[in-house]
Amino acid sequence: MRRPRRLPENLAHRPFAVRTALDQGVDPERLRRGDITAPFVGTRVPADREPTLLDLCAVLTERRPECFISHATAARLHGLPLPARFRDDDAIDLALFDPGRSPRITGVRGHHLDRRYTSLVTVEGVRTCSPVSTWRQLAWMLSRVELVAVGDSLLRRQHPLATIDQMRSAVDSLVGVPGHGRLYRAFLDVRPGTDSGQESQLRIDLRSAGLPEPEINPAIRDARGEFIGYADMVFREQRVIVEYDGDHHRTDLDQYRKDVNRLNAFGRAGWLVIRVNMTHRGPDRAVIIQEIRDALIERGWRAGLRISG
Repeated sequence: MRRPRRLPENLAHRPFAVRTALDQGVDPERLRRGDITAPFVGTRVPADREPTLLDLCAVLTERRPECFISHATAARLHGLPLPARFRDDDAIDLALFDPGRSPRITGVRGHHLDRRYTSLVTVEGVRTCSPVSTWRQLAWMLSRVELVAVGDSLLRRQHPLATIDQMRSAVDSLVGVPGHGRLYRAFLDVRPGTDSGQESQLRIDLRSAGLPEPEINPAIRDARGEFIGYADMVFREQRVIVEYDGDHHRTDLDQYRKDVNRLNAFGRAGWLVIRVNMTHRGPDRAVIIQEIRDALIERGWRAGLRISG
C-alpha cells in the first residue's frame, strides 16, 4: 500500500478541523487514511499523537468559533478539583450564549448560557468560562461539600484564581435563580489559603464532626518569634496542628525531607502534629477525626465534649 501523503506541517502534529485541512488543499480521501483518527465529527487527529484535553478543546472551538468551554471541562482546564466520578468522563462541555442552540456533536455536551451570568477568559488560547463562572455552573452538578472544595481552590494560597469579592458577586447575581441556595451555602464554608481539595474535604469533615474552626495555613513561629513554617490546619489555643500529606509527600523526596524537618520543628516548639493522608477514608476517617478530637480535649478544648447516657 502506498504511504500516505504527508499532511501540511501545521496539521501534522495536532488535532485539526476538517474544514481547515480542506481549505489548505488536503484531499478529502487523505483524511480517511488509517494514520488519522476522528475523535469528533469534523475533527481529525494524527494517530501517532495522544491529544490532550486542551488540544481537543482548541480544535472544537476552532471549528465553532462562536462556542467556548464550560462546566466540568472548564474546571479541568483551570485545574479545579473535581470528584472522582468526573475522571473517566471523556465528553467535552461546549457552550454558546443564548439564544443560540446547544452544540450537537457526538462526544460533546452542548450548553446554551445566559450572558449575564457568564464571563470568559482564555486558557492557552482557548476561550473558556472564567473560574468563578465555572464554579457557579457547577452548582447544578456538585454537592455542597464538593462546591466548597472547588471554591477553596479558587482562593488557594498560591496563585489564586479569584477573590472573595468576585465569588460573593457571583453568588449574589443568582438570587432567585435555581441553584442559588446550594451555591450560597457552599460560599459560607469557603475559606481562602488552602493548598488542595483534600485539605478542604478534611476541614469540612472536621467541622461536620463538631470540631472548632481551624486556621488555614498560618505561619508558625517558635518562642523567640522565629518563623518555622506554614501548617495546614491549626488549632492555636490547643497547640494542635493537623497536616494532610498529599501524594507529593511520597513522590518528591526533597519535599518529603523538608516536610519532615518542618514537622519535627513544630514538635520541638511544643505543637502536637497529627498527620492525615489518602488512606484515612471510610471507617479510618472516623478514627482519625476521633484522634483529633481527643487531642483537642486533652489540650483544653471543652466545647466538643459529649455527655452520654
